[in-house]
Amino acid sequence: MLSFVGRGILRLLGWTVVGEESPTMRAVIVAAPHTSNWDFIYFILAAWSLKAPVRWMGKKEMFPLPVRWLFKRMGGIPINRGAAGGVVSQMVTAFESGDPMAVVITPEATRKRVEYWKSGFYRIATEADVPVVFGTINSKLKEVGIKPGFDPSGDVKADMDIIRAFYADAHGLKPDQFGPVQLRSEDGSVTKT
Repeated sequence: MLSFVGRGILRLLGWTVVGEESPTMRAVIVAAPHTSNWDFIYFILAAWSLKAPVRWMGKKEMFPLPVRWLFKRMGGIPINRGAAGGVVSQMVTAFESGDPMAVVITPEATRKRVEYWKSGFYRIATEADVPVVFGTINSKLKEVGIKPGFDPSGDVKADMDIIRAFYADAHGLKPDQFGPVQLRSEDGSVTKT
């Protein structure tokens, strides 16, 4: 049902979904660029279209009782940002269930231009032993979808070079808001950000 809804809405808006159906995916989906709320909405609609078992994180305060069931049904995972071990350990625990789960993460962590991405997406993929997959949006071509990624090697700089190459021609809805694709530390160690 969600596949039909996602593809239908995107088609009505003049967008094309790119990628292959992946109902058994276990991965961290990097959703970039994230230059407006609409970029993220288009990513989610595309993931539904491709039958990806998409999940997304939100601070637990976004899940009050009246809408908690709806947000969880739509793939939301309430995160306690103050919990011991942090967000990364909560997501690694979620992956340990073994169920298909593709967590959509916007490493820019905001819709405004930033000079550095947050490293949590990489740390989650590495610690949960799941691939990094590319969520892609191109406002010039009106294409959105999910493309194959890679298994993190642990060499942060080399892995970020792969990510940089993929997003070199990325065009979010507000292209001037898409900053450099880099982590604060790419010297081989991933810092908490």
